Amino acid sequence: MPAAIAAVVLVMMATIPALTNNAPAAAADVSTCTGTPQAPIYPNYDSSEELGTYDNTVAGEVIIRRGFYCVPSSSQNEAADGFGFGLDKVQNRHHIGRPQDGYNRATAIKAVKFVLSAPPSNVTSKTDDWGFGWNFLVYANGGTECPKGNPDPQACANKVSVPVKAASTEGGDDYEPTGGMPAGEPLGLQTVYCDYGQQSLLRCDLWVTAALAKAAEGQGIN
Repeated sequence: MPAAIAAVVLVMMATIPALTNNAPAAAADVSTCTGTPQAPIYPNYDSSEELGTYDNTVAGEVIIRRGFYCVPSSSQNEAADGFGFGLDKVQNRHHIGRPQDGYNRATAIKAVKFVLSAPPSNVTSKTDDWGFGWNFLVYANGGTECPKGNPDPQACANKVSVPVKAASTEGGDDYEPTGGMPAGEPLGLQTVYCDYGQQSLLRCDLWVTAALAKAAEGQGIN
């Protein structure tokens, strides 16, 4: 082979990208809630979408993002295996403002904002795997004997007061490898839940959303 042609061939070979250690990203798997940022468990689902904010006097501004929630299909323990963040987790794990219960997104966000409006005495700082953040505590007041969709649970029988807690974080990037879902920076709201004293009791009673939303309206929170 003439020297000139050999040199051209060598140059062409040098420009071909190496194929070793270049395996494609693992495919997302909704059944196991596993994925990567390149192949998230819910493709084309913007879990980082900002739906609203609330400015607490102690914690400052907390972003409420769309988030996501996933439980592996093989799970026998949702409390241990389910994960996510944001409004999706609030609705689907803890049943606050669920569309299936007749609530729209605006009502769900209003209920969340009331929890984030907790007074200074009920706001405490925390540090967890996602970094620095805040815990919030309010009480939902109502009655357990309420017809579905009753807008005024305080008028229902069997009066009770349920602690409702929220958590936020200033972290964001650390969350993204979880299922490969985008989180935003800062992530903001992690979750809101009713504290019944047992971790296995994930779901708030149906009337709690209405009670929180009504309390929010009483404070002019929309």
